[in-house]
Amino acid sequence: MRGGNYVQLATVAADGAPRVRTVVQRGIVTLKGARPAFRFITDLRSQKVAQIEEDSRGEMCWWFAKSSEQYRVSGELVLVGDATEDEALRSLRLEQWTNLRDTAREQFYWAQPGLPLDEAGDDASAGAAALSASDDATAIPPPPPEFLLVLLLPQSVDYLRLTDNARCVFELGGDGNWSAVDVNP
Repeated sequence: MRGGNYVQLATVAADGAPRVRTVVQRGIVTLKGARPAFRFITDLRSQKVAQIEEDSRGEMCWWFAKSSEQYRVSGELVLVGDATEDEALRSLRLEQWTNLRDTAREQFYWAQPGLPLDEAGDDASAGAAALSASDDATAIPPPPPEFLLVLLLPQSVDYLRLTDNARCVFELGGDGNWSAVDVNP
């Protein structure tokens, strides 16, 4: 379904306030220890990076219009960039970069995200030029330092079905198993 991979991702600002934005959920990957993680990408220069570095808690809200279902997934956000030491995570970042369309890769060569409109300019041609600078037109250049993979490691999942207001919450225990939590204590 077109747009079904757009989700809202909330982070915690330095003042403790929530900050939410719409992002593209780019799949689920199983990490070491069979732990699932949701994948996103971001620019190193975006405000959410500083927020995640300060407080790694995050929550994703995913709405399915056809079935009237909502999933709120809370957990830890992990940034994966050039300096990441874990080789499996670095490989996952490179895989995500390779799977992007050129138009998505071009954005990482634009000016800093979040500039005021009168300062932003039109960087689309600069991004395209940076990607086509290779001698081999079919080769994908390595990701720039600005490209980050963001992983959401779920700790809890709050499911709500609005057709009948049914709700169920699951939490990840210290033993690595998921269990249902009583939502009406």
